[in-house]
Amino acid sequence: MERGVALLGFAAIGSAGLVLLATRTRAAAALPGGHVVRLVTEHRWVTVPLQARLAPFGAVGGSTEAVSKS
Repeated sequence: MERGVALLGFAAIGSAGLVLLATRTRAAAALPGGHVVRLVTEHRWVTVPLQARLAPFGAVGGSTEAVSKS
């Protein structure tokens, strides 16, 4: 199991998912109200298997035919 500080991004490619994790950060600036801006100093791409192959982006229900009213 990978441990990360923050999830930076993800992508699904076929039967695999890629997750971009920030593994180390440092404080870069302090904002009013006690908030802190963090800078990513180390990151790692992690590959995870997906249960089912994903359809292309925008495809719904496996069909691109228009639905007609009867």
